Amino acid sequence: MSVIIDDHDVLVQYSPPAGWASFGSSQEYLSTTRTSTTLGSNATFSFEGTSITVFGTVGPGNGSTMSFAIDQTAVGSYDAPALNSAIYHQAFWTSPVLAEGSHSLYIEQDSFNQDSAKKPVIFLDYFLYGATSTSGKTLFVDDNEGRVEYSPGCWDVLDLDQAFNHTAHVSLEANCWVSLTFEGNFVSLYGPVTVGEDGAALNASVTINGGSPVPIPPTTQKPGTTTYNNQLFATSALGLGNHTVVFTALDGQPLYVDYFLFRADSNVPPPASTTSLPPLPSSTLITVQSAQASSQHSNPPLLAALIGGTVGGVVVLALLIAGLLYWRRRERGLNNPSHGIHIDDAQLIDASNPLAVRPFVYWPAEREQLPPTYFAAESSRGSSVSGKFEVPTARWV
Repeated sequence: MSVIIDDHDVLVQYSPPAGWASFGSSQEYLSTTRTSTTLGSNATFSFEGTSITVFGTVGPGNGSTMSFAIDQTAVGSYDAPALNSAIYHQAFWTSPVLAEGSHSLYIEQDSFNQDSAKKPVIFLDYFLYGATSTSGKTLFVDDNEGRVEYSPGCWDVLDLDQAFNHTAHVSLEANCWVSLTFEGNFVSLYGPVTVGEDGAALNASVTINGGSPVPIPPTTQKPGTTTYNNQLFATSALGLGNHTVVFTALDGQPLYVDYFLFRADSNVPPPASTTSLPPLPSSTLITVQSAQASSQHSNPPLLAALIGGTVGGVVVLALLIAGLLYWRRRERGLNNPSHGIHIDDAQLIDASNPLAVRPFVYWPAEREQLPPTYFAAESSRGSSVSGKFEVPTARWV
């Protein structure tokens, strides 16, 4: 599992604080970066895992150098190339495989652009590290990972500098779907959004754990534009456990998939029976029911479970109806005069003794074999009060 940490996370410490400046754009993770033009300025980050990769933005300029150390051992550096335009989501450096346990990453600014403005070139954006303990952490799933399932034959893979790991999937036609199964209680999908010159934009639905499809609200961005790193969907708290989300393109407008984020947080209180879906690009949430998409290309996950559950429910309902009909026919039969007996309250009372009660009523031919009447003796403490009496003992007569 890959845990993602933003450059502005409190776990990342910068020294000297005044030697680092904050920047950011919508293409970058959480729209933030950190950079320094001070030689010797450094950043440290402690983590528990088996590997770590440092990502960031390379700005235009004549180049810059940053070095890296793990557990006080120098292990590599990054030399930024001379560029005329920025490159986003660049992997600066990846550690060797580490022993599972606690480690410390050290980053130092070795050199920078030597022009008169001291223009920064290397911008730290985020860290991805492999971890076995993931509770309470934000986990990153790239669009190219094997755990992401796509409907066959209707997706293309794009090479985009603005996309995480420089790749994104895009749907080619209606009813293309993508699904992710994860263990946790939060999930979100991110990707580019394109609006045509005619205003045509993303038209897609989302389902959760086999529910009904719910449309993703449309974007409000200007016609003829493409934006990146948009949050297309985010749940409110789900029950902690395994969940499956399915996204479906409803027409020919492209659905882009860049990456998923999910969390498993045991400290979150039990959820309501709803999830939340934010419009694009606003963070306002609206409440929707869980949902499940359909596809003309192949059945999305959980369809077999849905069919089995439906058939089982029909069988149980049929058995309940049959039992109810049998009981009602039996009741009508007992009170049918053609059977030679009519049950009423009087037959439950022994006329020879008003305190005696016959617990069962028999057919006429069986009355000769009845056991003695069981009745309650009057209380030694007095007779009935307001028509009622106490029943301390009982005897056979």
